[in-house]
Amino acid sequence: NRKLFFSMADSLFEQAVRYEQHIALAVMDVDFFKSVNDKYGHQAGDKVLRVFADTLSDAVRRSDVHARVGGEEFAVLLAQTNETDAVDVLERFRQTLENTLIALNDGMEISITVSIGYCDFFDGLHDVDHWFNLADRALYRLRGRIDFLGKDLPERDEQRCNQRPDNKAVDTEQCEAAKGGEQNQIIRQLGIPTNRQRAQDDVHQADN
Repeated sequence: NRKLFFSMADSLFEQAVRYEQHIALAVMDVDFFKSVNDKYGHQAGDKVLRVFADTLSDAVRRSDVHARVGGEEFAVLLAQTNETDAVDVLERFRQTLENTLIALNDGMEISITVSIGYCDFFDGLHDVDHWFNLADRALYRLRGRIDFLGKDLPERDEQRCNQRPDNKAVDTEQCEAAKGGEQNQIIRQLGIPTNRQRAQDDVHQADN
């Protein structure tokens, strides 16, 4: 349930801010899902989504929050989980799903893959919309592997490196220079509009 997921995400976000907790957010897509529907029919597509959801449920803990958030897109919040542990969980899920044969009604078996965009909680996040969009942008940069986006903004550079009012990207080289430590597969992109801002833009365009 998308509404319940985002309601719980708001609560976990507040806890992470207040108690400095580790929380990981991952957004994931069934690769080439439209092709499954087109080639094997919608019943096959429904079976794929059920197997996906069941495999994800088995991969995470009961304390974690996961849901289908639209179409073939799912999201999961891994509470009290640092980056290393979160990546281990997500990679095990990815491999398990890839190795699962899905039996269709005509006796044919197919397998699917998943793409996962990941964003660990960090101090520079504005809200859940911002957090979700960072993970979502990471998702669409790849297919069939885990990617990472946005982490560890130094507090002193938060204002300069955060989203600009015009939704355009700030100077990413300056922001990268401000970040200390090893890059280690972390991809940073800034100036990503939130879902709420996108909705406002859609209304504005419709009015024009």
